[in-house]
Amino acid sequence: MLRYQAVTHRSITDGGEMLAEALAAAAAAGGTAMVQAAGTDAWASVRSRIARAFGQGNPRVEAAVSAELDQAATAVRGSPEQFAAVRRMWQSRFEGLLQELDPPEREMAAQLLREAAAVSQVTAAVGPHSLAVSGRLEVSADPGGVAAGVVESALAVRRAGVAAGQVEQLNVYLQKQIQFAAAILTPPYGRRDPAHPLRGRDILLAELVDQLTDDHRDGRVHVLHGMGGAGKSALALEIAYLARQTGSRIWWVRATDGEALVSGLRTVAVQAGVIEEELGTHDLGDALWAVLNRSAEPWLLVVDGADNTALLDGSGALHENTGLVRAHQSPGLVLVTTREASAAAWGTSAVLHRVAGLPTAEPTAESTASPSAAAAVLLDQAGPGCGSPQEAEHLARRLGGLPLALRLAGGYLAEAREQPWPSADTISSFLAFQHVLDQDTASSLEPLVIVRSTLMLSLERLDSSGIPEAKPLLSLLAAFADAPLPYVLVLAPEELEQISGLEHIDGTRLWRALKLLAELNLIELNTQSTAVPLLHLHPLVRDTLRAQFGSEPEAAARRLINRASTRQGSIDDPATWPRWEMLAPHAFFLHRHVVQQSAPPADVIAIGTAALQAARYLDRRGLYPQAASRVLEVFEGRRELLGDDHRATMAARLSLAREHRKQGDLDAADRELEEVVQYLSRTLGDDDLDTAEARHTWAMVLRERGDLAAAERECQAAERVRTAILGPNHPDTLAVAYSLARIHRERGEHTRALAAYERVYQTRRSLLGDLHPDTLATRHSLAWVARRQGHLHTAEAEFKEVYAARRRILGDHHAYTLLTRTELALLAWETGDREHAQHELQEIHALRERTLGREHPHTRWTLQALHQLQNHSATAPTPGVRHLPEPPSF
Repeated sequence: MLRYQAVTHRSITDGGEMLAEALAAAAAAGGTAMVQAAGTDAWASVRSRIARAFGQGNPRVEAAVSAELDQAATAVRGSPEQFAAVRRMWQSRFEGLLQELDPPEREMAAQLLREAAAVSQVTAAVGPHSLAVSGRLEVSADPGGVAAGVVESALAVRRAGVAAGQVEQLNVYLQKQIQFAAAILTPPYGRRDPAHPLRGRDILLAELVDQLTDDHRDGRVHVLHGMGGAGKSALALEIAYLARQTGSRIWWVRATDGEALVSGLRTVAVQAGVIEEELGTHDLGDALWAVLNRSAEPWLLVVDGADNTALLDGSGALHENTGLVRAHQSPGLVLVTTREASAAAWGTSAVLHRVAGLPTAEPTAESTASPSAAAAVLLDQAGPGCGSPQEAEHLARRLGGLPLALRLAGGYLAEAREQPWPSADTISSFLAFQHVLDQDTASSLEPLVIVRSTLMLSLERLDSSGIPEAKPLLSLLAAFADAPLPYVLVLAPEELEQISGLEHIDGTRLWRALKLLAELNLIELNTQSTAVPLLHLHPLVRDTLRAQFGSEPEAAARRLINRASTRQGSIDDPATWPRWEMLAPHAFFLHRHVVQQSAPPADVIAIGTAALQAARYLDRRGLYPQAASRVLEVFEGRRELLGDDHRATMAARLSLAREHRKQGDLDAADRELEEVVQYLSRTLGDDDLDTAEARHTWAMVLRERGDLAAAERECQAAERVRTAILGPNHPDTLAVAYSLARIHRERGEHTRALAAYERVYQTRRSLLGDLHPDTLATRHSLAWVARRQGHLHTAEAEFKEVYAARRRILGDHHAYTLLTRTELALLAWETGDREHAQHELQEIHALRERTLGREHPHTRWTLQALHQLQNHSATAPTPGVRHLPEPPSF
């Protein structure tokens, strides 16, 4: 019999200073009890008393508090700082509770907290035929034994005995054998709240519930793995609840420590039919699975929190199916929850199911669809009044769909909205909560503290992983944007050697470190795409790490993105676009950060150059508004940190002018380019390639404004420099020759234009291939001339082939694709198929309005053509210089 005697406390129903002191003492006792009991056999008793203190007879409140305590208890196994933070947080909550209650309820709550403190001072770990006790206890057994006084040193008895540390009094009556303590194996159904149903797990839930039926049972160990807070235990609890409805026998065993695991499995074995004496002479795993394999009734065994798979080895080996959990041949299901995803650790007898964050949706203002599973959890927990479903989607995405974070954030907001006297800085909406996340990754907001504490448990496992590079590598990964990272393109081992902790890394150790991080569910490796393998880091893991590290990881990330951006080949080549699609978010993110930090000029220029290249990629994809926005960021950042007259600022200004032109703002483009050309001519000279590039860009704007003479003059100057330096057949020289042909075309010199286009086309075919965008642009222009010369059938055949190729390479919505589609619509009009022409122009107008905007020249021209067609005009309009300008690569 174990018995504790509580210290007598004075009543806290008295007033004044005595009341304040007593409140603080009771709250401090409760906070200490909570952290001391976590992970011990006293936890269930302590948790029950604390929950009752909060619930005051309300079962739903008690269940909710119990679930919250279980989540907080995981943080206590972290660092001493986390231990202290959790204790302080709960002590503060206890103080608030005691202050709010009326005197009778306050006294009862305080007594429960004091009892919890007393219970927490007693921990017992039970192994085979032994008992370990620590604390201030009186221990007694049946008569016939021995009594001892104060024991100063340990007493160990191997067979049927007692081991005691320093205690005040020890009364021992030795028997032949001390029975081990039976573990509680009932699933924690109180955590399950029908008002807040399990979301987003329907497919996996159905798959695992099927394992409870004869038709689908495979007898293997089913492992739910995922990062802390992913909802593995909640999913297992739902399966246990459904299994109970079918009459299955259910055992829920905690595997957070070896003692709890062994005690739990021993109890399972006895309940399943093993004679207790056999457990002293047989291996626990062999005895347990021998009896379970003979079972005829359906059963479910849940082993919860098995993050340390070594505990599951027992005297055998988990991966060899000789451990404490094994595959079987009976009507049962073994379900394990863990953060460990290593297939090698679990072996071939296990089936691994990844429990990732809940799915989220891309929020849009006009969205009428049902909320995603992640947003639904937020809305369930927060209740009405915290914001729209779209705002919930935004916050759910920012929280990475992590169920723990969603539940805590929603509960926090619900509590905040219940406060009758909120303060000015009370966080009570989805938008406000997300603002805190975006502005302060180290926020002390209570839900974020708990989530970070949970995640830190996984991070701390890296210290004992045997791969020292894993932790600094993870810090480096957190320095990139919250977007998939093309790790093969970016993580160059020779560059990583410059980072502290990675000095000895090579390709083999890098891959081992990445696989370890994936096995711990800290990252997700997508190796299915052979073109661009990707790595995903959960946003909350990223936030947790960013709140801790200094400037080195981000500086290293910038170097790696700069390096990768110079090794992808020409952005004009569509083959590079999948890689640029993955690199672009990181270039933009790191550039924005370096500007905010007012970094040294060299850093600003280097990452800004990568960001400009990424913006150029957006331009080539036809995403002109997005490209313009990104270029403007680089230009404004350089102008602020480097000044207007810096050469790097002028390079960004040239890119900005190019985007002005693409969006149809010719006046702004003309102003910018005139100043850029003058600056470059003055500082670099007229024979510099940068000056030639600016002149060529300005020439295209001048041509579209109708100043063909000035356009020709600038083109000829650019062609002279590029021919001299690059040669007549360089792609850049050919681009100028193409622009000169366009000028001839605008003047109506179709024969001259045709000859120039033909020379450029043949050279581009030879250099770039038939399907390169520049080759297709030239072929489009040749068809344009053929149509204007009256060769309609030739033009139609050419346009159809170009249109098919552009759809395949650029996509249906690209501006260049729509140009060719427009020519085909005009040909239909000219040949009498007005209905088809009208249908095509209506669709083209809708696409241009959506992608380019209502005021873009292409969009306005299409609307004008439709009006002419609908007014029964007999003549199809000619897309001339001012009505339908063509992109600069043509």
